[in-house]
Amino acid sequence: MIVDMILLDEKSTLIQETIHASRLNTFKRRLSEGSVYSLSGFELTRSNNNFPLSIRFNDRTSFAETTNSKKDIPTELFRFRSYEHWLIRTDNYH
Repeated sequence: MIVDMILLDEKSTLIQETIHASRLNTFKRRLSEGSVYSLSGFELTRSNNNFPLSIRFNDRTSFAETTNSKKDIPTELFRFRSYEHWLIRTDNYH
C-alpha cells in the first residue's frame, strides 16, 4: 500500500509524492500542512500523464522545515469535494 500526496514547489508547480505505508509513520509525524521544507535523499521517478515526474520518499529521505522562506505558497490551489458530491455528479453528463 502507498499514500500519494501533492506537493507544491516554490513556483507553485504541482509534484506528486509517494510514501509507502511502511514509512508512513516515520514521515507523518514530521510533516505539517502549510509548512515549507527543504528535501533531500528522495527518488525521482516517472509517473503518469498528469505528473510526468514523481518524488518518492525512501529510507534516505530527510527534510528540514524552512522558517525563513520568502515565497508565498498559495493555500487555495484546489477545491476539495466530498465523496457524496461526486456520487451525485456521476449521473450528470456534459
